[in-house]
Amino acid sequence: MLEETNVIELNYELPRFTRLISSYLADFFIFLFLSILLIVPGVFILEAIPNFQNVLNTRNQKLVDSKLYIKKDKLIRLDTFYKEDTNLTYNEKSEELNLRLTYFFTTFINNDLENKGLETYNNIKSKGNFEGDKLFDENFNRVLINSDYDETYFNFYLDAYNTALGYLQVNKSYVENRNNVIFGYVLTIILASSVSFITLFLIIPLIFNRGKKTLGMLFTHLSLINIRAFSVSNKCFCLRFLFQFFVMFLVSLFSFLIPILISIGFLIFSKRRQTLTNYIFNTYIVYNENQIVYLNLKEYQIKNKKLEENFIDNKLDLKL
Repeated sequence: MLEETNVIELNYELPRFTRLISSYLADFFIFLFLSILLIVPGVFILEAIPNFQNVLNTRNQKLVDSKLYIKKDKLIRLDTFYKEDTNLTYNEKSEELNLRLTYFFTTFINNDLENKGLETYNNIKSKGNFEGDKLFDENFNRVLINSDYDETYFNFYLDAYNTALGYLQVNKSYVENRNNVIFGYVLTIILASSVSFITLFLIIPLIFNRGKKTLGMLFTHLSLINIRAFSVSNKCFCLRFLFQFFVMFLVSLFSFLIPILISIGFLIFSKRRQTLTNYIFNTYIVYNENQIVYLNLKEYQIKNKKLEENFIDNKLDLKL
């Protein structure tokens, strides 16, 4: 004789779209805030590492040697330095800018330009004009002598300076050191953001074990459940997190947010409001302000005093 069995039917309410978005936005802004808190000390630690200090100092020295930057308490761009200088006249500023730009093109990157540094700089001068009048003659001397044009020539040299910054990229030694510096800062940002992501989307939900709630879900009374209508197991949740971390987080960083955009599409068009991650792992986010999410069948039996009953299955019913 077959033993009598029962089927559990657990009903949960799907969250309103606005509540779901509020949860995601809250998690996003908490993630940004925590990431920034971690990035700041991360940068200090990075800049205290001797090897990185050497790379950073070499990069900075290259900029000073190019004559395009001035070293005070910190590196200062020439355009910023001369714009803020109130002691020199426009003519004096123009002369100093011209000397520095001449050195940059004829000495610092001349070899990188196949010994055409002076020709390159003169070509920049030949294109200088003001209201249709050329600023330099065929010998690349100033044409408009009137002092009313002093500021005009100063502005030309500021534009030429910005052009020179572009040519700085042809210097292989500088570019190599610059890329190493950028790599160090980018790696620090990624590591800090990763720690923030792991904390908010793995550690905290595991602490709030029932319903695997993020902080945003906690504030909006949402829970994560599996296809059997129970709280997602730790094993399944960790696998789900690994997908989130490597695909939704890391891959999105280097692919113009494509996985995130796909996930948003799933959220908008899915009848059960599942993101890509929830769709793949067959998990659901439900509203349960006044309703318990059971950890498993045993807990359901204990809380409902049905220890003597045998259950062969349970049914999830999601209501809009």
